[in-house]
Amino acid sequence: MNLMKHWGLALVALFLGLTSHAQLCTVNGVVEDALTGDPLIGAYVKSGNSVVATDFDGVFSLAVPKGEATIEVSYIGYESQSRQVKCEGANTSVRFRMETLIMKEAVVSADVVISRKTPVAFTNVLPAQIQEELAGRDLPLVLNTTPGVYATQQGGGDGDARVTIRGFDQTNLAVMVDGVPMNDMENGWVYWSNWAGLDLVVRTTQVQRGLGASKLAIPSVGGTINILTGGDESANGSINYQSEIGSYGYFRNSLSGVFGNQDKGFLHFVGSYKSNQGFADGLESEAYAYYLKGRKTVGNHNLSFTTFGAPQRHGQRSYQMQVYEYDQALAEQLTDEAGQAELQGVVDGLSETAILNSGRGFNEFMVNYEEVYYNYNEETGQVDTTYGAVRRYNPRQNQYFKPIVTIRDVWSLSDKSTLTTTAYASFGSGGGEALASTPGTRLQDGTLDMQGTWDSHQLFEFGPNGLNVDENGERKGSNFIRIAHNDHRWFGALSNFNSALNDEWTLSAGVDARHYTGSHYRTIGDMFGADYYDAPDDRRDQNSDFDTPLRTGDKYYYYDDGQVAWGGSYFQLELDKYNYSAFVNVSGAQSWYRAIDYFRPNVVTLNDTTYEVRSTDEYRVLGDTEWQTDTTFLTADHEGLTNYTTDWQRLNSATIKAGGNYNFNEWVNAYTNVGYLNRAPLFNSVFDINNNVIEGYENQYVKAFEAGVKFSKGNFASNVNAYRTGWENKPVNRFYGVSGLWKDPTLSVYADTSTVAGRESMIALAESNASAEEWNAVALSVIDDVDRNLGYNLLNADAVHSGIEWDFAYDPAPKLNVQGVVSAGNWRWTSNERVDLVNRTTNAFVTRVADQSIADTLVNLDGVKVGDAAQRQISIATSFRPKRGTYFSLRRTLFWQHYARFSPGDVITEGEPKDVWITPAYSLLDFNAGTSFDVSDNALLRVRLSVTNALNVLYVSDATNNSQYAPNPYGLEGGSGRAEVFVGPPRMVRLSAVLELKGLQNRTPKE
Repeated sequence: MNLMKHWGLALVALFLGLTSHAQLCTVNGVVEDALTGDPLIGAYVKSGNSVVATDFDGVFSLAVPKGEATIEVSYIGYESQSRQVKCEGANTSVRFRMETLIMKEAVVSADVVISRKTPVAFTNVLPAQIQEELAGRDLPLVLNTTPGVYATQQGGGDGDARVTIRGFDQTNLAVMVDGVPMNDMENGWVYWSNWAGLDLVVRTTQVQRGLGASKLAIPSVGGTINILTGGDESANGSINYQSEIGSYGYFRNSLSGVFGNQDKGFLHFVGSYKSNQGFADGLESEAYAYYLKGRKTVGNHNLSFTTFGAPQRHGQRSYQMQVYEYDQALAEQLTDEAGQAELQGVVDGLSETAILNSGRGFNEFMVNYEEVYYNYNEETGQVDTTYGAVRRYNPRQNQYFKPIVTIRDVWSLSDKSTLTTTAYASFGSGGGEALASTPGTRLQDGTLDMQGTWDSHQLFEFGPNGLNVDENGERKGSNFIRIAHNDHRWFGALSNFNSALNDEWTLSAGVDARHYTGSHYRTIGDMFGADYYDAPDDRRDQNSDFDTPLRTGDKYYYYDDGQVAWGGSYFQLELDKYNYSAFVNVSGAQSWYRAIDYFRPNVVTLNDTTYEVRSTDEYRVLGDTEWQTDTTFLTADHEGLTNYTTDWQRLNSATIKAGGNYNFNEWVNAYTNVGYLNRAPLFNSVFDINNNVIEGYENQYVKAFEAGVKFSKGNFASNVNAYRTGWENKPVNRFYGVSGLWKDPTLSVYADTSTVAGRESMIALAESNASAEEWNAVALSVIDDVDRNLGYNLLNADAVHSGIEWDFAYDPAPKLNVQGVVSAGNWRWTSNERVDLVNRTTNAFVTRVADQSIADTLVNLDGVKVGDAAQRQISIATSFRPKRGTYFSLRRTLFWQHYARFSPGDVITEGEPKDVWITPAYSLLDFNAGTSFDVSDNALLRVRLSVTNALNVLYVSDATNNSQYAPNPYGLEGGSGRAEVFVGPPRMVRLSAVLELKGLQNRTPKE
């Protein structure tokens, strides 16, 4: 009886157990960083009393009762998440994207795009890719794996990289670091040399293509590069020491760390030192970098303080060369038979010291001389000779320091509203160095022969004892190192209010204010043994004594300030429902520009007429060309004289953008966005080089449309998008000469000041018995003068940039990954209109003799392709990761249909415009590998190897069509023989080792 009872109970228990098991469902999921997509290892996943941890891939599996279950996920440094999950069958899948406080701050203040929500084409370049593939290069170079991006190193100097997106250069992109704009406020350029070491603190680099997701009225016509910084706050106290070595003397050491906790706050720090010899002569560089960020939550405020900077100095190659000067064989390949014959004639006619087959390591700016000192010895009555150092170096240097300080407060006003306020300041100082004038002779090794300059500063045939000394015993110099300074003071503030109106609608509004002063001036540097320089009157401060000798450190040639004030505001409304989202954004801004010129004559207004007066007591009405002298009327000491200062030029700009995203299911979503940008021109399009207002500048009008489809399921993800950006009144910001104007008898050319001297010379010749050779020489001088000084500013060109982009990722096996990028653009000019002719010397319009109307000329660019970036791109990468921390990857990138940069004058004809040179396609192969070793429980050693341009391909990366500076043009116009180019860097090898120490705080003490 008892036996039967026990068997019965056992059967009941087994039945209940089977029933219970049958009512369970398995939840399979992954936990990852919402911004970077990196898996979070060891995150806790809880449902009821069941708790599991994620594995090395951030994956978990948890059994829950069938029906609806609550899943909670927590991870150090991240905001916990709780989600209701329906599990009806045997299993279901779920993905948790965890946000840090830094992430929440970035979404609001830095306008970060969120996948499957923000309707914008974007690519996240994750920290792992930057660490594995950047290989010590400038940060933009790793972006070449992004659709529509073309980045080059230009001349090869550290920090001299440039980047374009969809054919738009850096002046038409927005570069943001933690939501703070980095573009120069005068010319819009970005100087990457200021950000050495930034790769060490990048949390992610998000490339938003098109008008982007920024709420501000920033100039993101082609795209936005949004760089977010910060360390790993989940490591419970960490320090990383990294050491890197590589080809051409590359070396960098860095130390970084993160300490703190949620209660006491966090401190992030980085310091690094880098030196590099460079792959070409004279490209040596040295840079320090620092980064410090403190973050603490106080009540409802998340406060942070950030400062970073990178004082640096590096050599440059600023100018391109003809192809044969790098490699004659390549030059022959790039031209036809007729061009080859002309090229051979050029080569046969070169001198022994001319540049030929110099290789990509050649630098045309290298100088060579010996410091030989000559001094008169009164005791012996002879000139003593002292031999000093032999100097061989690159005088073209760039040195700059641009520290930035940012303070941010994220104030949680309630569960639904936040107010984020950011204040920042930057104080930049430094500039570029170069020879004031370049000697015309070279030595056998191709360096510039500066010995003549040095010796002329020491010796003078007709001087006392044959020495170049004046009555004060000082030496007058004729050449020196000029230093072009570009200092600035920059202050700004951003404030953003964000409020969830309900579960679906969110309102954002904010303001943006900035003030910038850029100081530009030249000073005299090394004088090659001379003591002073007697500058021409027109290169001096017009308010100083023209007879004062200029010495090392003195300003000369120009000294002015450019001031920019900016005030903007925006309003944005967002809808976010279960399977679709949308937004509309309206923003507006006012810009104020003003120029102050300290070297122009001081000005004073008398009886409603403004006069300028220089130190010689000469005066003239502002805008006139002839000087007058009347000391009873005006002198340089006149009361009320002030620096030449323009009126503030006020310009308005506005943006309206809208877009929507629809999630068809868990795997497929589609998005579209449209935008209209009314953009004010940059400072350099409003004022010319002499700080006169450029007549005729207009706002630019940009109309953009974009649509895309994303698919992500299992081991395959894909994104396809198409775009069209129309740009009206695009300023080219350059003065273009028009050859042949001197032939046009209807123009007032011969009455312009640019040719007065030539006319007087010709009159003098006509009254003499001059030879034909003398007549031709003067005539050529007049013609050259006219062609150089007469032309036009192209301020209102039109262009259309359209194309299609595709990027995908595929995991054919658990440890194998394939990624690809395909981009095809059709970027072309559409302008065909007349432009007014201008005399560059006087900044006045050229007029017709008959009726004094403004003369114009036709600029037809319709159909000409936009140059300076490759319009076709393919990138394929394969990586194999046999175990965590170990990887091997190959990346092949192909660029083609790269049209050379050109001047509109290159393509102007009576009929259809001429084509420009298409540089040869090129393909680069990069190899990367790395592994890691557990040194102890809390120490990890990572070793990485990178080889860029592994096949050592010689390729043209940048080109200028029909360059006016090409010394020996050959072949057809618009061909390789008339272009000047930069060739890309050779094979580079980088090896790095990183020691990571984690868990250094809150350790349990020994008993």
